[in-house]
Amino acid sequence: MQRRRPSTRSVTVSTKGQVVLPAAIRRRMKIRPGTRLRLELPADGQTVILRSPAGEKTARIEDGFGLLKARRHVRIEDMDGARILTNLRSRERR
Repeated sequence: MQRRRPSTRSVTVSTKGQVVLPAAIRRRMKIRPGTRLRLELPADGQTVILRSPAGEKTARIEDGFGLLKARRHVRIEDMDGARILTNLRSRERR
C-alpha cells in the first residue's frame, strides 16, 4: 500500500483571522461549505493541526431529496404562503 506524503501549503491570514484552504486540500479531506473542522494546537505552540472529525458528515439540503413522499402533486404556484393561508381560512368559513 502506498503511503501519502504530508502536504505542506502556505496560506495567508486575513485581517479577520480567516484563511482559505487550498482546493486540493479541500478535495482530499472532502471539505464542503458547512463542514465542521477541529483545530489542535500542540504543546510546541508552533503548529496548528486541522482535523476533520471522524464519522461526521456534512449535511446538504440535496441529500434529503426524495426522503418525503407527497400524497399528491403540488404546483409551485400553490406553495405561496399567503395563498395557502387564504385557502385555509376560506375552508374554515364553510
